[in-house]
Amino acid sequence: TSVFDRYMELRGLSGSTAPKVFSWMSEAPRSLRMDEFYIRRNLSAFRDNQIPMDYFIVGNGWQSALGEWDLPASGFPSGLSSLCAEIRGSGYKPGLWFAPFVVGVDSTIFRSRKNWLAREQGKPPRPAGRLLRHGGLVFSLDVSRDDVRKYIADNYRRMTENWHYDLIVLDLLYAAGIYPRNGRSRGGAMNDAMRFLYSLKGDAKWILNGVPLESCFGNSGYVRIGSNTSPYWERPYYKNIHLRERESTRNALKSTIGRRQLNGRFFASAAGPFYLKSMKRGMDKFQRYTNLLLSHLFGSCLMATEAIEDYQSQEMKLFKSLFPLMSPIINSVDEYRRTMQVSYRIKSRQYLSISNISERTQSFQLPSGHWFAAPWLLRRAHHITGGKVQQLKPWESRNYLFVDDEDCFAGSDGHIFPGSEIESIAKEDGDWRIIPKQEKRDSFRAWLQISETESVVTLNGYPVEKKLSAYGRWLADTLVHPV
Repeated sequence: TSVFDRYMELRGLSGSTAPKVFSWMSEAPRSLRMDEFYIRRNLSAFRDNQIPMDYFIVGNGWQSALGEWDLPASGFPSGLSSLCAEIRGSGYKPGLWFAPFVVGVDSTIFRSRKNWLAREQGKPPRPAGRLLRHGGLVFSLDVSRDDVRKYIADNYRRMTENWHYDLIVLDLLYAAGIYPRNGRSRGGAMNDAMRFLYSLKGDAKWILNGVPLESCFGNSGYVRIGSNTSPYWERPYYKNIHLRERESTRNALKSTIGRRQLNGRFFASAAGPFYLKSMKRGMDKFQRYTNLLLSHLFGSCLMATEAIEDYQSQEMKLFKSLFPLMSPIINSVDEYRRTMQVSYRIKSRQYLSISNISERTQSFQLPSGHWFAAPWLLRRAHHITGGKVQQLKPWESRNYLFVDDEDCFAGSDGHIFPGSEIESIAKEDGDWRIIPKQEKRDSFRAWLQISETESVVTLNGYPVEKKLSAYGRWLADTLVHPV
């Protein structure tokens, strides 16, 4: 990390101050149409479940065509301003997806203003890519033109000043550098386009997707640092034909790991959306949990896209265990034979996550001491003594809390980082009182280390039985209910 800190110093960068946030962005399954009914149904699910997230984002599909940002699609008859107000009224900050530098073949601009399209000198326009989720062929705009810049600026100001969206997700930004003009290099054209965008920014927050990372250093808030993710670990067909721009959760996770040092230094990293729902030919439970855990540890912006009302009970429990959102402090990251160990802390508590980032079973030895293994999906919480060799299946992760002999707290199953859902633990007149944080909306189980001399133990006013743990300490547990 000292190398990155020195590079920051030489570049004159002060580091990112963007806070950790959670967002949900609409991404309708291919079998469903993206419309305001789908948006409102998901907004209602978050509101009913009292999910304390930050941003609710209207994603790709709200526009009538890629590049026509002044005309919402027919599925949004109420308009984007009305939808923004409804999101804000539900307690969330509204966000909107915007791809300023590209147009689709079904857009009015493509049909009637071909002089706006970027191209090589003396040649007709060529596509900037074939993107299935965006309708097929897309073309980049010539951002060096004043009329193109005015069109982009007018649309941006409509979203932020007229419709009042707090967050803009700017996507497909790389298109500005594909066909440079006026003797500029691709990198120069990209930097010119980004400087133009920064001049429009105002008070809105940004998530930047599909952008060369260096052009974002020191300016941009949240930046996607990997490929698009999907409910599938990998798309075999696109992988076999070596399509580099494919959706790949596996590749996105590798980028999250490999580019972790950028987070908090050059910008706030945003991993691709995570997926928890079990589905046929989708990710297995190990892949889903590992992607979620490492994205949380190494990023500053967590994003979901699934309809949470479709979650099974264990999936919903894992989803709710993300709240309240915490910002772990990484102590060290060690990798040996494709097994990654991340030591981190949250306030005074110490944690250790161990991940197998390979296709083969790997062994690891948990450090000596007493540990609490956090639950996930179908895996139960349990206490364990370190020093023994254990096996990790391909892409499996385990997350542990170090149980300090001097601390009464011995674990909880209501948060992905055990103990983060608890406001305070105190003993009053012989009764142990465990107070959950206000953001915790459902019940969870907590364990305390109890003195051997305590014959009668009460937790939150109820007598409980103490039990001898696997490492020789007396434990008592109770169900903690929200306040």
